[in-house]
Amino acid sequence: MKNQVISFLQEKGGAGKTTDLILVATHMKKDGAKIAMIDTDQRKNLLRFCKKEKTDFDYQFVDDENLIKPTIKALKARGYDAIFIDTEGYKSTLSTYVIANSDLVFIPCKADESNAICAIRTFKNIETVCDNFEKEIPTYVLMSDIDPVTNITQVVKKSIAEQGIPMLKSIVGHATGFKEMLTTGVAPKTGAAKKYIESVMCELQMKNLIKFYDK
Repeated sequence: MKNQVISFLQEKGGAGKTTDLILVATHMKKDGAKIAMIDTDQRKNLLRFCKKEKTDFDYQFVDDENLIKPTIKALKARGYDAIFIDTEGYKSTLSTYVIANSDLVFIPCKADESNAICAIRTFKNIETVCDNFEKEIPTYVLMSDIDPVTNITQVVKKSIAEQGIPMLKSIVGHATGFKEMLTTGVAPKTGAAKKYIESVMCELQMKNLIKFYDK
């Protein structure tokens, strides 16, 4: 299925939305997918990444909720395999429009109480939007920039699981390679960073969440 709209949302800023989005999009592009990016965050972190010399993504910046749907419609007409949307770190009307036009949503979450609370609130907001628009949108928490063996990581994962919120088993652990990627525009090719993203992509394919791989 072409034209899958994949969004990354979290009420809390700095949770890893942009990094996680880039990791998934870059891996898909390596596998031959035609990718478009939409940045709706005023900080424009995704936009800056896409402008780097060694990246090759089609991208747009949209900060008007009334332009979300027509922008997605125009990109779909160009036959992209996936359209990724990065969002601001707070609840907004713009985010509501992004949710309503998404086919798949990820909620990045770091291992601390504030991230957990905001991840839960974000999920409940997505549920509300789905109810209002009478649609189902697969939504998963993705633990991001964490040390998997610490107690706080286990506490946060448990608190989210107790709310019945779906969570990927794979994680984006803390790794220097991700910071290097944001600076250079080159995806991790070795080390822990590469292993983390390969694990995430393997799970996404096993769960049939990324439609590009349904061939």
